[in-house]
Amino acid sequence: MRITLELPPQLGQALQEDADRAGLSLEEHAKILLYLATAMLNDEEETPFQHAVQSFVEHSVDAGQVASVFEKLVARYARPNQDGAPVNAAELSARLRSGERI
Repeated sequence: MRITLELPPQLGQALQEDADRAGLSLEEHAKILLYLATAMLNDEEETPFQHAVQSFVEHSVDAGQVASVFEKLVARYARPNQDGAPVNAAELSARLRSGERI
């Protein structure tokens, strides 16, 4: 499946810099981040990849808590804002930087 995302300039630049440091293309770096984030989410039928990622992460933090945070963030920011429009990435970034409670 192919998707196209329009990223705010700051996020795009940060992802590009991270990709450059890792020696990856921006597309490959973004794919890996999505794979890892998805692997953190709890699933009834855990795949070997999910198990490996969650086991690795649990050496530093609780993988279940990380997954819960991801799910809460998605649920919180998937809701429309006050004018009924969906929250966009720039708005989400501004809210998180401001320290808004989730």
